[in-house]
Amino acid sequence: MKSVAVLGTGLLGEAIAQRCLSQGSTVHAWNRTRERIQPLLALGAKEIGDLSEVSTTCDTVITVLRDGPVTTNVVAELGALHNTTVIPMGTMGVSESKALAYKFCDKTAPISKHQYSAASPRPSADPYW
Repeated sequence: MKSVAVLGTGLLGEAIAQRCLSQGSTVHAWNRTRERIQPLLALGAKEIGDLSEVSTTCDTVITVLRDGPVTTNVVAELGALHNTTVIPMGTMGVSESKALAYKFCDKTAPISKHQYSAASPRPSADPYW
């Protein structure tokens, strides 16, 4: 990962961002409560001002958001994802995870599929699996 966006900087999101920074990645951080990204900015992260521009500055987007509906709403703001890899890490049910995977694929982004495989086998007729 050369440049990573971390969306959601609670305990897990902040830890992920700190680790990426320590490994030399350029980290862009966003949280709906702006004050939550201040410690990361002090460590060298860059603030994301406009979610729709994330895919133009970041190779990877890691979402660490509260739940499926919040993640879906934030993903909707990302705009075209081009060749950006999206890794959803938030708490979501199986149906929410699958719906989000389809939403990512509609935006032409590769997704991390490991979290979906435990729910059910990949249907052979499903092009996204």
